[in-house]
Amino acid sequence: MDVVGYQHVGVQRVPLACQRLAEPLQVGLVVLFIEKARLTIMSLLHNVQRDGIEMDTAAAEYALSLADIQPGPFSSSRSFEVAAVRRGSFKPPMRGRTAMSNPGANDGRLVRRIRFYWDSPIRKFIWDSLLRVPWLIAYNIAGTAVLVILFAFTSQGQDLLRISAERGFALADLGFLWNLLFLIGTLIGSLSLWYTSRLTLGVEYPAYPLDPTYAAFGRRWWPRVVGSLVPLAIGWTFLQIGSAAPSSETLLGWLYLGTGFALLLFYVARRTIFGVERDDMILDLRNAVPTEHRRRGRALLIAALALVPLFVIAPVLLPQLLGAPAIAVLGVVGISLFGTGVLTYLPMSNGAPPLTLAVLLLALVSGIWNDNHAVRVDDG
Repeated sequence: MDVVGYQHVGVQRVPLACQRLAEPLQVGLVVLFIEKARLTIMSLLHNVQRDGIEMDTAAAEYALSLADIQPGPFSSSRSFEVAAVRRGSFKPPMRGRTAMSNPGANDGRLVRRIRFYWDSPIRKFIWDSLLRVPWLIAYNIAGTAVLVILFAFTSQGQDLLRISAERGFALADLGFLWNLLFLIGTLIGSLSLWYTSRLTLGVEYPAYPLDPTYAAFGRRWWPRVVGSLVPLAIGWTFLQIGSAAPSSETLLGWLYLGTGFALLLFYVARRTIFGVERDDMILDLRNAVPTEHRRRGRALLIAALALVPLFVIAPVLLPQLLGAPAIAVLGVVGISLFGTGVLTYLPMSNGAPPLTLAVLLLALVSGIWNDNHAVRVDDG
């Protein structure tokens, strides 16, 4: 049997040029290695209707009436017409009412492929849950990223954690108070980021519609991530810094890791733990968020803004009392809450766009007159 001659049968009458060029090499591999199970079929299939994107099986000899067969979502109607013309059974498609009754039938292959992927559930999930949902809480996500990068990936942040570990829990030099306020500030900041993110994502914005089916995952998990990632990053860094007090850094590391995992467990299982009905959850209420939740969100924002005048009144005592790590956490969280609540939630809930661009332009314009770096020159 002439195996090489059999490769040129050519069931597919218009094979791709690159496939024809590759056939001699594949035939040679079949003859040389005597692979009957794998390579033999590959050289034959180049002459059969088998293209990955051309599912035109009707072009084979088994079809009785090619005019009654419609191309699939990935196929090209041109291949049907070519095969039908050669058999004398081609009937030109009707223009007008018949063509209009099947919208998209005359679109090109690229257009159909784009439409297929655009309408796929995976694309909708990525677009809504992973891109559009986090944009609504971009300030909270950015604040979380800043704190994670500060403590886990910068030498300044690691030095702050190293100082916390070396201070330990001694009462004489206020080391216990330093670490206690740092832990409380991290806990309050994480809960605030989680809670305000849930409030922001629990509202349907007319100018920013989201598909409830594909945005549900992002609405539930983005607040959980921003509300637990900071203590987890701090705990992981405590275990890596290598300070002069290994026992204190180990204890603090596991303490923050436990706090992060406990917060994540609370976010996921709080409905079961406290017996809250699904209908009373913020994310399921949409625009009907209860008044008490809105009041709590305002209280968190007011408390964050209240730290500013306190630092003005006691610029030395308050920083010494709180400690640098706690100030860093509370400061970044306060900016995030202001951006999420004032610049995003308030305007968008009233049908207006976010005020981020307006604030940036205001800061840019006011910076022209905000020159406080002039050096005074002594006349003498």
